[in-house]
Amino acid sequence: MLLDTGSDVTIVPQIYESRLNLTVNRQFELTGFDNKKSLSRTVNLDLIFEGKTFRGEYFLIEQDYGVIGRNILNFLKIQFDGKNQLWRIL
Repeated sequence: MLLDTGSDVTIVPQIYESRLNLTVNRQFELTGFDNKKSLSRTVNLDLIFEGKTFRGEYFLIEQDYGVIGRNILNFLKIQFDGKNQLWRIL
């Protein structure tokens, strides 16, 4: 998963829909940073990150990696060290 401080939402790779037998909830229109619009379905799941469980509705995306957005990152205190390309939970 990519940590994206500019993303409002968390997005999960669509491949996990069938692997985890997830039930699709709804469909939404999303707008990317380039103003490109796309349709995305949502699923309910428990996402575990850094030992914490985040239960909620997450978007699906057709790519190999997901995105952890502000809806999860806002609950954590994280230090980003851009110069050394490191991050850590405080």
